[in-house]
Amino acid sequence: MSTVPPFEECQRRFVLYCIAHGLQPGDEWKPYKYMAWICKMEREYKISRGIQGRWTPIDDQDDFTLYIEQHVRQN
Repeated sequence: MSTVPPFEECQRRFVLYCIAHGLQPGDEWKPYKYMAWICKMEREYKISRGIQGRWTPIDDQDDFTLYIEQHVRQN
């Protein structure tokens, strides 16, 4: 287990994960759950953008982050 650091010290996608899962700085979290979540987001993003192939890299990382933000806001 790890402890969520202050959000201003974190990458935007990790902050979005915390928001989506109701985590606040100081809460306990499991890194493997973040990795599984970000992989799920990647799969959904690729499907929504018509990107073929499991190993095809995402060229537009900013668009991917915006996609995650939109997903988190909707849920």
